[in-house]
Amino acid sequence: MSKVNVDPQPFTRKIMEEQVLSHFMVPKMTSYLGLGDPETHFKAFGAQMLISGDSDAIQCKMFEGTLTRNALQWFSRIPKGTIDSFKTFS
Repeated sequence: MSKVNVDPQPFTRKIMEEQVLSHFMVPKMTSYLGLGDPETHFKAFGAQMLISGDSDAIQCKMFEGTLTRNALQWFSRIPKGTIDSFKTFS
């Protein structure tokens, strides 16, 4: 079993420094395991975030929380500081 390194983050400093407001409601959706169509998961997440009206940086931070198993392992291999927007992430 390989060790998954979730730190350092692949997000830029600007994304990491943006604070999630206390009233923010995390979208309720099924976690993405890394199986099936990732585009569908991105679109579903994007629709949920559109409702909340939060920033691009918050979308990036929240999306990471929807990943599990193979998808989370994929995320952990993205080079540090390379994701600067949700569009880049998707």
